[in-house]
Amino acid sequence: MDLASRKKGKLLTASGINALNSETTEQISSLLSEKNPAKGTVVELDLSESGEITASGIAGLLRLYDSMQKIGVQIQVSSISKNLASVFRLLRLTRFFDIR
Repeated sequence: MDLASRKKGKLLTASGINALNSETTEQISSLLSEKNPAKGTVVELDLSESGEITASGIAGLLRLYDSMQKIGVQIQVSSISKNLASVFRLLRLTRFFDIR
């Protein structure tokens, strides 16, 4: 998994996410802690390589959302499959995550 900065540090993109589970959400959280994103930063989770999400992955995403919201960082999800988009809509995760 990789976390790259773009647009003068205001966009952080996490790519290479194979599955959304507790392990990957912890990795994303650790990478973000290292980058220490500033208020107004957008974190983009590129899910083009991800085909599944587990209950622990959903819980991890919500913890990540909560911690990022406290410091003024927005999370968006990109390149999401139709199946994952359906899960996000069914669980009403679209209230928390901007899907692109």
